[in-house]
Amino acid sequence: MKKTDFPRGEFMEFMDQFLSDHPEVVKDQQAGWEIYWHPAQLGLKVLNAPQVGPRAKPAGSR
Repeated sequence: MKKTDFPRGEFMEFMDQFLSDHPEVVKDQQAGWEIYWHPAQLGLKVLNAPQVGPRAKPAGSR
């Protein structure tokens, strides 16, 4: 069975209809994607978030 042979669920049918009725949502999602993945190209300052987690260096260490 090919991937395209699977039946589409109710949720996917709803989302397809919703997005076709509301193209502004798609444009907004695309704009958000561009801001997240290409901030410098849009002239936005890239913020350096502090590192956290197991690979983070302890405070005061180099």
